[in-house]
Amino acid sequence: MSLGLKESRKTIRLAALMKWHRRECIGFLYDFWTMAFNIYENGYLGDVTDPELVIALNLPEDTIIIEHMIKSGYVDREPFRIHNWWKNQAAYFKSKYRRTPEKWQAIEALYEESTSPVPVPAQTKKELKEVKKKVIKEIKKEVQPKPIKIITKKEIAPEAIDLAKFLFKKVKENNPNGTAQEKDIYSWALDIEKLNRLEKYKFPYGLIKFVLEFSQQDNFWKKQIRSGGKFKAQWDTLSAQSKDWRGGYGYRKTILKADKAATKVADDLDKKYEEVMAENEKHPYTIEMANKNRRALHQPEVDQEEFEKIYGGMK
Repeated sequence: MSLGLKESRKTIRLAALMKWHRRECIGFLYDFWTMAFNIYENGYLGDVTDPELVIALNLPEDTIIIEHMIKSGYVDREPFRIHNWWKNQAAYFKSKYRRTPEKWQAIEALYEESTSPVPVPAQTKKELKEVKKKVIKEIKKEVQPKPIKIITKKEIAPEAIDLAKFLFKKVKENNPNGTAQEKDIYSWALDIEKLNRLEKYKFPYGLIKFVLEFSQQDNFWKKQIRSGGKFKAQWDTLSAQSKDWRGGYGYRKTILKADKAATKVADDLDKKYEEVMAENEKHPYTIEMANKNRRALHQPEVDQEEFEKIYGGMK
């Protein structure tokens, strides 16, 4: 490019008019174009004057620039713009505005001579902005609208939804003035489903239900577990503490039912649990009776403090 610019007739003419060496002339042109990229991006020079260019390009005060640039062919008089600006810089603008093509298209439109006459830009910056706005508006009309992407909610296991609804009901009962809303049920169901679905967990829904019910009857945890995310985050602690709830029958039952081969054992435990509960309805439940039942179920015996903690609500 430098060799062509050096040998260009326009460069030689400009050097003769400015009374410069050609190398000085080429340096001036590069400075002029760099300034144009920053201030007159579309190539239209508006109402710029020689004194302004002298200051911007650091030239002697009496330097004549505009008239000599017009006579040499580097600037057009009508319209007042850099000659062949779009033709020479199209690749640059298309690369610079590849994500916002309407910007380079607006510049291109100002240089299209094959279509209807382009409005001659006014000499003031305010009027020039109005011209650009009109051009961009016309371009946008031709741009096809982007297709609307419809986002659908992921299908969730009905068991997870039922548990999320149960949790929502309990949260509202335990904290009527809380911020929980029905729209939260979907995200809570996702959290609950992860406990069953993800490779890291894969807990059966029966066990998840048991632990969730435990969390909502415990005086401490029912105040803490107010969302599906909180329930999932506290799963390890809740599942550990729920093992002794209701004498451990429910926990052992749900664990065993996760294994089809152990279904009969789980049913037997369930039956035994119902018998014990029926007996408790007839007689006060004592520590002796509790330890007798625990021995029958191959569970460790409890002391008085553990008995009160585990069976305190049973009569």
